[in-house]
Amino acid sequence: MGRGRNALYLASQGWHVTGYDLSPAALAAANSAASQSGLKLTTHLARHETFDFGTAQWDLIVCLYNYMDPDDPKLPARLHRALRPNGIIVFQTAWNRELTRPQLTRLWRNFQILRYDDLAPGAVMDEWEPSLTYPTLKLVLQKPATP
Repeated sequence: MGRGRNALYLASQGWHVTGYDLSPAALAAANSAASQSGLKLTTHLARHETFDFGTAQWDLIVCLYNYMDPDDPKLPARLHRALRPNGIIVFQTAWNRELTRPQLTRLWRNFQILRYDDLAPGAVMDEWEPSLTYPTLKLVLQKPATP
């Protein structure tokens, strides 16, 4: 979650936000900003590999430039288990296009794909510099209400 920019925005919109990061300094900055803004965040010191996503726990999982690899074959099942029915995953990340679109959609086959954008380098002009160098994937997925 880094310094919490997206977490703080979601909290300001009424979401109950839980985030994790491997940096104690980033978590401290996020918690400080939340406190100054009168917002509540739940934060955990963890890595992707160690964070307990739980089972049917989340309505929304946001993965923005956080080095979670949408090509990781273990990730779809892990996040599917963690989401409640109709839950949403939002990815925006640089990726190396090791999978084609059909391969990636097959990997995430237990989700409905609401958005899929594979953008050329430089197409996403935000404050994260590598988007100038690497392709950017925007992927929005929804867990079906029934299996």
